[in-house]
Amino acid sequence: LTKRPQSATQRKAMSDTVLSLLNELLPRFPGVLEITLCSADGTVLATAASPYADVETTDDDSQSRFATCVMSATAQAKKVLNSGIRSTMAYFDNLVIIHVLAGPLIVCFICEITANTGAILDSTEAIQETLQPVAALVSTAS
Repeated sequence: LTKRPQSATQRKAMSDTVLSLLNELLPRFPGVLEITLCSADGTVLATAASPYADVETTDDDSQSRFATCVMSATAQAKKVLNSGIRSTMAYFDNLVIIHVLAGPLIVCFICEITANTGAILDSTEAIQETLQPVAALVSTAS
C-alpha cells in the first residue's frame, strides 16, 4: 500500500499533478467553464477553470441558487453513481452540470448550455484513463 503523502512537498507535488491533469482535460471540451475533482465522499481535490470563463456574477441570489444546485446535483450524483450509472447531468439556468464517475473519484464539469455535452459523455473512458494515476493514489490513501 502507498501511504498518503506526509510532507508538504509531497502534498504540493500531488496537488500540482491533479491540477495538471484537469488542465489537460479543459481544452478537450469547448464550453466547459470549470472541472472539479472530488473524492467519493465529496472532498474537493482540485478545481481547474477555463481561462475563457466569465465567472463574474453580481447577482448574489443567483450565486446562492447555483451553489445549492451544484451541491444538490453532487449529492444525487453520489447516490446514482453508486448504482452502476457512470454519469449524470443537471441543468441550472444557462449552465449544465455533468458528473462522471472515474473510479473512486467524481469529476464535475460545469458547462455553458451550448457546450457539446455528448462529447463529454462519450469521453468517459478517456477521462477515467487520464485520471487513473490520481484514482490509484486516492484508493491507496483511504
